[in-house]
Amino acid sequence: MAASMKNFRLIYRILKSTNIQPHYSVHNSAPCQVNINYLYTAEQLPPKDTLTQFEESTEEFKYVEKILPRRNIPDLPVHTSYPTPSGWVPPIKEKTKDLPYTVERNKNHNLPVYVKQKALRGTKITTVINRVHGDIWQLERDLKSHIEETCAMNFPLLTEVSEVTRRVTLKGNHVELVGRWLIDKGF
Repeated sequence: MAASMKNFRLIYRILKSTNIQPHYSVHNSAPCQVNINYLYTAEQLPPKDTLTQFEESTEEFKYVEKILPRRNIPDLPVHTSYPTPSGWVPPIKEKTKDLPYTVERNKNHNLPVYVKQKALRGTKITTVINRVHGDIWQLERDLKSHIEETCAMNFPLLTEVSEVTRRVTLKGNHVELVGRWLIDKGF
């Protein structure tokens, strides 16, 4: 306590001798940091010819551009045959025209279907479908009936729909099934 009071008095004396009024913080009684440029006059600063010289070069900026993130989303890649070796298929607009809902792809042109694991009194595994536009409740009904038929479930599939975040959540890991179903629908 005594050391911090000594520091406070020393800082206060220095600031008072330079005619700068100390400002006090709301949370403690120590003065706030002072910008050092106000402590010197123009005559006290070093002359400009002694400062470090630098040169602007625009030739090397092409290497900097490679590191910077892209400002826009690239166009869809064109391949000779589909599906590609990785299993990627482009969206088919003709199939989705009659549906009351759409599932928008992400910036890498992949389907926004993810598995989410939560450790809360055991492990809770859910499948999340993001970026749903249109009638989100119809998508939930169609998807629920498809999964119940395909998996031959004896009990109803638990789902959660969030209209605000445009998200449908299904209980369990159904990523492969949902992904195939969305590709068959043309998304």
